[in-house]
Amino acid sequence: MERIRDHSKREHTINPATAMLPDPSNVMVPLSQWREVDAIGSCAHVKRLKVSLAEIPGRFFEMGIFPQTMAASIIRRGFEAQVAANHPNVQTPLLLYEPKGRGVHEVFELCEMGSLADLFTAPPTPLPLNLCWLYIHQLCMALASIHDQHLVHCDISLEKCLLDSSGNLKLTGFYLARREGEPPGDSGSVVYLAPEVTALQKTASPRDIWSAGVILYALLFASFPRSDLHLRDIPQPAAARLSAPLADLLGGMLDPDPQTRLTARGVLAHPWMVSPPCPSADLQAEVRQWVLQHRNSRAASRSSPPPAMRKPSRLVGVSGPSIPILL
Repeated sequence: MERIRDHSKREHTINPATAMLPDPSNVMVPLSQWREVDAIGSCAHVKRLKVSLAEIPGRFFEMGIFPQTMAASIIRRGFEAQVAANHPNVQTPLLLYEPKGRGVHEVFELCEMGSLADLFTAPPTPLPLNLCWLYIHQLCMALASIHDQHLVHCDISLEKCLLDSSGNLKLTGFYLARREGEPPGDSGSVVYLAPEVTALQKTASPRDIWSAGVILYALLFASFPRSDLHLRDIPQPAAARLSAPLADLLGGMLDPDPQTRLTARGVLAHPWMVSPPCPSADLQAEVRQWVLQHRNSRAASRSSPPPAMRKPSRLVGVSGPSIPILL
């Protein structure tokens, strides 16, 4: 990473490894040169814009604008953690601006298809098994890479799993990330919290796997797990989705014991994850078809937010074939 300064002398960071900016090791891009193309939305009070540069016609990027009330040190720490992640399934961070008297501005590669949370249109509908497989595979590929670097995301959720124009998953939102063994910081969204987090004295990677398990559950059933319903209570056709290998995978990711919970590489090596569950299908064609449908549905419902899936008041761990279900 090269540290450069813009015209206002406020320091920002540029990633020379990316090909998205021309000769990024030498270029200086003042904040004033970015042009808003469209509003993408907002998340946790962060305004998200689709932006462009006149020097790169036809290329678009994503800019996040934070309120002045959010500490610049937290944003900077998250940006630098995301730079360190450096994986194809992590949204690429490009620039960080700290203009005087204004909120921090970040520039990333554009993920114009929204997030996994946007997939659930009214009424919330489970994803096809092949897409569930693809997104958990891509998420755990990213997690395996960052965990190998002893980095823990600490805030994985459907909203933090963005989708690029081809429908590929890009993990983002590293603002709560910690190094393995560091004292834990803020906990993140309660829906995704592993049961051991409140008692943790040190940050540990198994919490990310629990959160990924909650995401897999949500993709499969368009709802979140809770404690008072179990596998035998699932009516057809929902129960038909839980083959023995898939139930075993969910149980391994939502294992209440972090010592025996699957690792990211353990998830990738699991029998259900070795190949798409519907191998006769053309996965790329399925993803392309879904991306087209999703783009049309997003355009049609741009004025209203996606419906919220029901969330439990608490989560409990499961093991073996007994999977808690909320329908």
